[in-house]
Amino acid sequence: MNNETNRDLARILTFAATYLEERGRARFTFGGKAGGPLCPAAAIALALGFNPRRIGRGWFFSIPNEVHRSVGTLILRTGLLNNLPVPENPYGRRKLRPARMSPYRAVKELARWSDDKTLDTLIVGAMRRRASELSTSVGTPANGIGVTVLLAR
Repeated sequence: MNNETNRDLARILTFAATYLEERGRARFTFGGKAGGPLCPAAAIALALGFNPRRIGRGWFFSIPNEVHRSVGTLILRTGLLNNLPVPENPYGRRKLRPARMSPYRAVKELARWSDDKTLDTLIVGAMRRRASELSTSVGTPANGIGVTVLLAR
């Protein structure tokens, strides 16, 4: 996750969104097996070429590793969480996200979207929308500075 262009990032998000639409989203679990339902973070890990089980298994998150760093960096660089509200839990609203977070925390935040079936279209839509924005922008967000220029279609 060093020198990917906006179009590379868009392709990764598009793959993950398509995977979630075709194979389903894992419920109440992190990680998963390739070919089966996955949480959104594990789908991104698969798109990056990692084993999705390295995100975590069941309710247990793995200790921070290079998969978390790569997936979390992608989530932060693309701004995927910016357009997603904090999901609610059955006992009330969850804590707000911190303004600055580590890649590991970003992965955990995205993985929390695996506990409610009604959020499927919201997460897939957010991935597709962000991929579309990235594919029509110019600049590399690697340093956090990117120039967005809307191109005529």
